Amino acid sequence: MAHVTVEPAPPPRARPVAGVVGTAGFGAAVALLVAGGVTALSGARPAASLGLPDPGTLTVVGLPVMRAASEVGMVLTIGAVLLAAFLVPPQRSGYLDVAGYRALRVASWTAAAWTVAALLMVPLTMADVLGRPVQDVLDPDLMLDLLPRLSGASAWLVTGLVAFLVLAGTRTALTWGWAVVLLGLAVFGACR
Repeated sequence: MAHVTVEPAPPPRARPVAGVVGTAGFGAAVALLVAGGVTALSGARPAASLGLPDPGTLTVVGLPVMRAASEVGMVLTIGAVLLAAFLVPPQRSGYLDVAGYRALRVASWTAAAWTVAALLMVPLTMADVLGRPVQDVLDPDLMLDLLPRLSGASAWLVTGLVAFLVLAGTRTALTWGWAVVLLGLAVFGACR
């Protein structure tokens, strides 16, 4: 009687993380180029056409680019934290599994981008509202005086601070419970 030998099936091929990150990075770069390119190529100066002071090219182009960067960072952060909190089962001990831990590391990088873009929106928003070049509103005394009066700039500051808290949390959290807290915090920051 002949013996049949069975070879084990090769393990399923997982998509490399670098491919996913590269795809997301490419998508983010396209979003930023479209936001800045369309604004720059249109040559639209809505404030000047209404007879209001023009805040300058840096502000006019920088606002949509930084807003797009903030939105992309926010969406990727929430997605990665959602993956760690609910889509990857934790270990029995309550600690995150390897995939959950990696998702939080990705979230830390996207939260860093979200933080920087949201904080850069503060002076850009102030410059746009005042109709002055962004260099004119970078005076710390002026910024502290105007910040409570400008709701848009204040909202971006709160968003940047919440994104920074999410960034700090994603670098330190190791348990499923903290991943859920970070997801709630990230969603709160998105709702500003």
